[in-house]
Amino acid sequence: DVPAKGWKPTRPEDPLAGCGQLLRLRIGQRTGRTVEWVPAGVFRARPATLNGDVLHVEGVTALKVAEESRLIGPMTFAGRTRGWAVRRLLQVIAPVRVAVADEAMPASTCEQDRLAGLVQITDAWPARMMVDDLGTVVVAPVFNDDSPGSPLITVTDGPGGTLVDVQPAEAT
Repeated sequence: DVPAKGWKPTRPEDPLAGCGQLLRLRIGQRTGRTVEWVPAGVFRARPATLNGDVLHVEGVTALKVAEESRLIGPMTFAGRTRGWAVRRLLQVIAPVRVAVADEAMPASTCEQDRLAGLVQITDAWPARMMVDDLGTVVVAPVFNDDSPGSPLITVTDGPGGTLVDVQPAEAT
């Protein structure tokens, strides 16, 4: 069924409604008659807007949802691990994968700002957070800025930051 002209997804059962629906973005690369699909991210849909015949749908990552989802009251962590605390702060928002050694969490309270609490926990670990291409929040080791390694690619940008070229980096 094709929706009527001017249709806008507003009901929770509408596929593009901003009622918690997840948009799973994939990028396809055609080679001959074959298309290889690669996951490019999972985004929570915002309420759609209609501009003439064009329906605009915006999506945000799990960490943006965490930033906007204030806690109703303080959340206290004691006698648990840092990984447990991160999972607790992100429950119902996104799955969590801890890719660093988990450790005991000192007594701590997160008042209302969920994202600030997550940053405080990961900074003290030390660890970093990122959202992978499947929508999972990954707690990963921090980058070693003293020994970053060799570049894998060289990127050339053009006017306004437009990507012009990507080449494998020269071996050193």
